[in-house]
Amino acid sequence: MGKTFQATMSYPQPVDRVYVALYQSVSKLDMKIVSDNPSAGCLIAHNSHSFATDGEDITVNVAPLPTGGTAATVQSRCTSTRQIFDFGKNKKNVNKIFEGAQAYL
Repeated sequence: MGKTFQATMSYPQPVDRVYVALYQSVSKLDMKIVSDNPSAGCLIAHNSHSFATDGEDITVNVAPLPTGGTAATVQSRCTSTRQIFDFGKNKKNVNKIFEGAQAYL
């Protein structure tokens, strides 16, 4: 229950397909996409404030694995420097993004 949560998942699909799936998942969760750079494999989004936090910044990075497939890292971080605990909100954000992406892969 800190101020940030990050997880990485590996997928057998190519980078571009995983990126699109994660983009669609973030979009469906009504997070505001503030930066979208498919060629760099980077997506930045913002989630508005809730009971648990003053809002979160979401970063999604995808990269090819040396053995084939794709590594995807999603990080959710509280936007407020005054926030001490996130009450599990960042972990929920990351898990929802990965779960939502499965529908598009």
